[in-house]
Amino acid sequence: MAGESAGEPHGVPPYGSPPSASGPPSGPPSGPYGPPSAQHGPPPAQYGPPPGQYGAPVPYYGSPPGYGPPPGYAFPRPTPASMIVLVVLSALATTSCYFTLAGLPAVILGAIALSRNATDPQQAQRLARTGWIVLGGVSAFIVLAVAVVVAVSVGTGG
Repeated sequence: MAGESAGEPHGVPPYGSPPSASGPPSGPPSGPYGPPSAQHGPPPAQYGPPPGQYGAPVPYYGSPPGYGPPPGYAFPRPTPASMIVLVVLSALATTSCYFTLAGLPAVILGAIALSRNATDPQQAQRLARTGWIVLGGVSAFIVLAVAVVVAVSVGTGG
């Protein structure tokens, strides 16, 4: 074929060979859109302020730090410690021998209160209060029942 040398099939030099004597093309390429022109003006400026010195304030999005959440978002509702303590104490009471009956309803009420705290905090507070009342009431009943059994057994000499 015309224009092909022995080591250059299709007019392309083999891989790793030095470039041809003609060298790289000089100047910008003139592709199908024509040569680049200066009619478009200077290049656009960079976005944002120029980079500052070390320790310069960094731009932020949303509300400034320490001033609350961005618009449309609310602070997450904190979980009252009363609900967490109720669940922990009633779970411990459930694992004991004597207070299983006292702890089981209270742990259920406490777990429901924790799950409803985000959606209905008033009802969650009522459930937690009810859980404390149940835990205290049933625990007091168990203590009273044990005291009566001990008093009867000591009184009868048995």
